[in-house]
Amino acid sequence: MSNGIATRQNEDNSIAMLAAQRQLYRDAKKYNTVSVALSVWIPFALAVILLFIPENTECRYASYILSIVSMFFSFVIDKYIEEKKQLAAFIQQKFDVYVYEMPWDKRIFGRDKNVDHEIATHSKKILSNLQEKNN
Repeated sequence: MSNGIATRQNEDNSIAMLAAQRQLYRDAKKYNTVSVALSVWIPFALAVILLFIPENTECRYASYILSIVSMFFSFVIDKYIEEKKQLAAFIQQKFDVYVYEMPWDKRIFGRDKNVDHEIATHSKKILSNLQEKNN
């Protein structure tokens, strides 16, 4: 006797949801690397450079400004990363609700929204690669 979970999780729309979720988390991971570079590596490198040229005030001011600007962009990217993660988690929730045939509980999950466009957009890259699709 089957409860249909295996069938529902292997349907095209379910696989697209999982692919979109995977791609969103992958994108968030890439942007996280950029965020670390902007918030840690660049300010650190600028501080080390200032150790070698302490008398040059123009370089000192440029270093301060670049550090502040890179930190600002890091905050912007962190917001983008958080949005990607939230969308991926929401898609995972939609997948679970569909596969396990659970009702959507607004108190627990929040308002249900249509993310079909996002699923179609973000799943294309993985679904177009046969090797990736079969993993």
